[in-house]
Amino acid sequence: ALSAAAGRAVVSALFPGGRGRALERWGWSVAAAPLFLAGHVVVAFALGLRPGWASFLASILAASLLSRVRRLARDARPSAAALALSPAAWSFLALTIAGVALALVRSLAEPMWSNDFLAVWGLKGKTIFGDAAIPQRLFRWPEFEFSNPGYPIGLPLTYAGIAFLLGRWDDHAMALLFPFMQVG
Repeated sequence: ALSAAAGRAVVSALFPGGRGRALERWGWSVAAAPLFLAGHVVVAFALGLRPGWASFLASILAASLLSRVRRLARDARPSAAALALSPAAWSFLALTIAGVALALVRSLAEPMWSNDFLAVWGLKGKTIFGDAAIPQRLFRWPEFEFSNPGYPIGLPLTYAGIAFLLGRWDDHAMALLFPFMQVG
């Protein structure tokens, strides 16, 4: 939620304002949230620090200050467009809410145990968290070939960012990331 609030600050500086765009801006704010979770890990590693609340809050503060400068420099003209949904749009919205609710119930029921989580994304995230670094063995050792070394590292960094903030590896908490993203 804190990441989404930081995303809101950045998104409000980048996207035009107006009542008709508020829902879209909140959606983009949620989409920006994992960038803060992963980004504070990378920045902390680059500075030789252990990621945690200090680096996370510093990244949020920096993004908020930058977005404030950008917002002040932009000539914002609020839009008078109102949010009006057709009956079909309301139906699709209801189906979407039902799908997200079902995914949330499933996520709350048990931690993630899929093959991709155990062998790729979770393995890399847990290794990054455990080592407090991005170890080269994930990409170079033949023993880790099964974890697809060429896959992007953004999701494992997001998982590691969540773990650094929690102070422990918690598969169950990470399962909430996807319903959160679906809401966005």
